[in-house]
Amino acid sequence: MDIKTPLYIIMAIFALYFYIQKIQKKVVAQFNVSWQLFSEPYISKLVLTNKKDNTLTIWSAHATIYKDIRVELDVFDPPLVLKPYETLSISLPKYSTLLLNGEEYDPNYSFESTKIYLDIGSKDLVCESEVKKDVLHHYREAKKYTAHFNGHVYNKTVAFILVYSLEGTVYTAFIAENGAIGNEWDFVPNHLGNTVSVLEIKLMLRQFGYDRLFSTITCFAVNFPKTAIAFRKLPNGELE
Repeated sequence: MDIKTPLYIIMAIFALYFYIQKIQKKVVAQFNVSWQLFSEPYISKLVLTNKKDNTLTIWSAHATIYKDIRVELDVFDPPLVLKPYETLSISLPKYSTLLLNGEEYDPNYSFESTKIYLDIGSKDLVCESEVKKDVLHHYREAKKYTAHFNGHVYNKTVAFILVYSLEGTVYTAFIAENGAIGNEWDFVPNHLGNTVSVLEIKLMLRQFGYDRLFSTITCFAVNFPKTAIAFRKLPNGELE
């Protein structure tokens, strides 16, 4: 046997392998079902993962239930493009009801009964189902709590919130328990000392002329996460 023959065979095997990878199509689908007060339960989100080295053009998505009933999830215009090994998250529209043979139909969108199909132009591709395994259920959950003020996030270190207007724009400054002033504050001073009080904030505004520069001023005292007005600029310019 020619010494090159085994090399040619190996190269042919690799070429065949990569060719198969190119022509094969495999998509894994996960879906979420949402329930809302004024609409029917529906598949609200699809997460598609392309497991092969080819690009797919997706024209529409359907769900089949118990291998008997088909539900159109959405039609994509322009079509969606799913690149090789890419994951794509798709939000789907809600609807009022489903009709089957003219009668209302209540679907059971379980992972066991539901299959996702994608119209990729040349055929309807059935997706493989993937159910997320909950391996975190035995951990105690520390839930996030977020306090907002005027769209800004703050925590328990904030003692006062100073809202002021300058040249028609409203700004929100945070004053910490240690006296630091930050967030939307580009002025001096940026620190009021180690302790902060309403009196010190008023004194700072007057000493640096901010009571005249700012068209409106409202200061809120923070008892995290609650806030209450501590003082404001009156029409006569006084801080009360």
